[in-house]
Amino acid sequence: MKSPVLLCFNIPPQRAAKLRLICMRFAIRFQPVPPEDWGKTLGVLCGLEESAGEVACETFGEEMLVMALFPAGMAQQFLLALKRAKLPPVALKAVLTPTNSRWNPSQLYQELCREREALRQGGATAHAQPETPPEA
Repeated sequence: MKSPVLLCFNIPPQRAAKLRLICMRFAIRFQPVPPEDWGKTLGVLCGLEESAGEVACETFGEEMLVMALFPAGMAQQFLLALKRAKLPPVALKAVLTPTNSRWNPSQLYQELCREREALRQGGATAHAQPETPPEA
């Protein structure tokens, strides 16, 4: 089985060093992803699939983390460790899924931004289940 990996985007060096130490405690592979690799899918970046080529994609400046291959409960423990280490929160975080593993980092970034905006406006996210209409 592949080991857990944390994909990191736009994390400043000082914060990256602290993140790396926390990853070591959890036996998580810490992987900063430079913009020149953002044309690859998240699945390729995590080592789950072979590269089928790259696409041109937009860069972004905001910090983002992707937790991949974390066993049950590890993501919650890891996020708690970040909080206890008093690291400033990274607003955009995701867990790798079968759907987003086919996306490149820019696509994930755009989706996370859409979800964040929907939450700000008090609306449902794109992935939320529609409410069941009341019975007549």
